[in-house]
Formats: sequence, structure tokens, C-alpha cells
Amino acid sequence: MIVVIADDISGAAEIAAVGKRSGLMAQVQTRFDPTASVHLVAVDTDTRSGTRQEAQERITALADRLRSADIDWCFKKVDSVLRGHVCVELAALMNGLGKRQTILAPANPSMGRTIMHGQYLIDNQPLDQTDFAHDPEYPAKSCRIADLLSGSVYVAAVPDNDLPRDGIVVGQAESREHLEHWALQVHDEVLPAGGADFFRVLLKATPNLRWLANDQTPVMSNETAFFICGSGSETSRQAVTRAKTSGVLVCPMPDALYNQSLSDNGTLIRQWAEDIMAALAQGDRVVAAIVQPVVFDARLALHVRTQTAVMVQHVLGKIEIRELLIEGGATGRAILDRMGWQRLNVIGEYGPGIVKMQVLGHQNQIVTLKPGSYPWPEELLGGNKT
Repeated sequence: MIVVIADDISGAAEIAAVGKRSGLMAQVQTRFDPTASVHLVAVDTDTRSGTRQEAQERITALADRLRSADIDWCFKKVDSVLRGHVCVELAALMNGLGKRQTILAPANPSMGRTIMHGQYLIDNQPLDQTDFAHDPEYPAKSCRIADLLSGSVYVAAVPDNDLPRDGIVVGQAESREHLEHWALQVHDEVLPAGGADFFRVLLKATPNLRWLANDQTPVMSNETAFFICGSGSETSRQAVTRAKTSGVLVCPMPDALYNQSLSDNGTLIRQWAEDIMAALAQGDRVVAAIVQPVVFDARLALHVRTQTAVMVQHVLGKIEIRELLIEGGATGRAILDRMGWQRLNVIGEYGPGIVKMQVLGHQNQIVTLKPGSYPWPEELLGGNKT
């Protein structure tokens, strides 16, 4: 079994889908279960939005369990733009697994995300000049890797003949060939870490894996689809606007609910849920969206995703919805926890990082997850079918 450790649910799903594409049976878990009858398990530790101490403690505890499990190798998935407690988690996992070094390759060249000359670029634009500068919890204030990672790291070029023997090495990369170079540096004493592109390269080098053809894209069910756009990214807002233009009914979070404190908001949530159920009675695709201005406030972000999860639970308790499509890792995890869904088997991808899964124990429930910065394919969030 290959085990992937991710700090949010959409990242875990993205990596699990890469494994599925390679011919592996892949499962996403919110609590590690080593008895799963699959080839790849991607575990979400849900540590990105917590404290450094919480991240360290959860990773240390998970590493203890990994040591006694029958696993082939472990990969640490980090956010591709290095949000979260990256160095804290890597250090805890290295210590727990007895690794002396991490090769960290977070760049995803296939998505236009590259690291060159010590700087992180998206489509050749510095990270701090992109939409990530407005992230509510981890706004990018710099594009320099040394600034983005609050820890001691060595940023290495390709090639670099003087790599340190210990610690965290960040591999610069602007192409798949560069990632292949870093994959060659991985051995038994090294923890591989990074994004989906690096994991894909590592799998390519793994014997006996049968890569599937590119025609494995799943088809959306003809039944009702409920989208939850919980990200504040510009990509998300553009998708909501496009959905409205296409005739999809959009039900925004009420301003009163958004502005409330963490006290009881039951009446407001029920009203939002009733509006959504009324919309679902009119069309087969409905969007619940957060349309208020982005505020740099972690407490507010927690409040918003918590209330969104309660709303989803209320809706699903009243009507059956075949496919739930969730945008934003933190929102996705809040919903899964609220529903008590801990294991999901990967079916396929609608597009890069847009992962369709079946909830274990609920055979008729499909959940699709994607990161907030990845776009929805137009065929998904288009107009209602006739």
C-alpha cells in the first residue's frame, strides 16, 4: 500500500485520483485505516487551518501508526503554493518515519505553477501578484520560497551537485524533466513531498503500474447535482457568475448568516436550506455560493464553512441528492465531518484535481471535490439540462 498524507481533503483527493489514473484502487480517508483493501490511501489530516502545534501533534501520531502498518512508501502532499504548516509537518513526518531528508517539489508545471530562481510563479506571474495574495487564511505576501516557508530549507536548482545530506530540500522546477531529476534523488532515507505532478512522476517510475488511457473521464449523473462553492477565489466567483449566465439557479449565503458570530444561527441556516431545496425542485443543477467580499479573518472563514456544512446536512436530511460537488478543501472537510463520511473510493476525474468519489457505506452518494483555485469544467457548471 502507498500512503499519502495531505493537509486538506481536496489535496488528498487530487493525489488519490493520480493513483486511480495509474491503475491503482484509491481511497480518500479522513481517519487512517490501514485495513482498507486498496492500493493507495490518501489521508487528510485537516491541519492546514489549525495551529502549528496541532499540525505537529497530528502528524506525529499518524507517523506512529504508519510505522506499524504494512506500507510500501509514503508521500507527503503539500499545498502546491505552500500554504499551511509545511515545514512543521515535514519535520514531524521525517522524525516519525526515521527519514533524514525531504525532497520537496511543490511545483505543478502542468498547471503553470513553477519555481525558478527561488521564486514561485503561476503562468509566469509572481505568486504575490496572483489571486493567492487574497487568500483569507494564507495570503501570499511574497513569491520567494524562503519567505513562503517558515522553516530552514535549502532551495536547489537543476542540477545541483552540492545538495545537503539532511533537512528539507526544495527542488526548483519548470518542467516535468526537472521533476524527474528530483525523483532520482529519492531513496529509502528520503521522504518525497510536493504536488500532484511530482507524485505522478514518482508513480511513473514505480514498476508494475498500468497507466490508463485518457478517456476515463467520468460522466455526470443525469440526476440532481448540488454545487457548493465555498472558496473566495476569483476563479470561484467567475464560475458562479458563469453559472448564473447559463441559467443555473444560485443561492448565496444570506448576508445575515455571513455576518453572525459563532452563536446559534439555526433559523438563518434553515431558511438558506429551504431556498436551496426550492431551487432544486426547479432545476437539476443548483449552486450554493459565498458571494460576500473576501475578508482576511481565519475565525470568519471557520464560521462560514461550519454554517455551510450545517446547511448541507439539513438539505441532505430532507431530500436525496445523487451528486454533491464541493469547491474548497476546508469547506469539503467540514461537510464530510458533519455527514460522518470518513472513506471515499475514487471513481475518476472530471478534470485536473476535480475528483469524483463514492462514499463508502453510502453506495448512492457521490461526492466530487476540487481545490478552490482550480476551474470547474464548463460542461459541469453549465445550464440546466432540458
